[in-house]
Amino acid sequence: MQHDRHEERTPVELEVAYEEPGRQRFFPALNLSASGIFLAAEESPELGQEVRVVLSLPPNGIFLRIQGQVVRHAGGSEPHGFAVAFEAVDERTRSDLKEFVRECRSS
Repeated sequence: MQHDRHEERTPVELEVAYEEPGRQRFFPALNLSASGIFLAAEESPELGQEVRVVLSLPPNGIFLRIQGQVVRHAGGSEPHGFAVAFEAVDERTRSDLKEFVRECRSS
């Protein structure tokens, strides 16, 4: 499964709720863009798994719940974890994400 990264990413330190059918878990996010997020985890869900991530963007606590799909696993010399590509993100949410990434990169 190939996923194109087409949005600017930034390193982040956020705790993210990760929801899959039947359960919710919490993972630290290592980077974020308007099109996806990378979560640190020793065990990763299956590639292609449909999920929802729930996060609060500082400093204003903008609350976002975003549908996505697991598109990549990482490990070895990279931090262990998995990438989620956001799907069907509305314009308001995309704008909030882009603004947050811009603020992180400028600070």
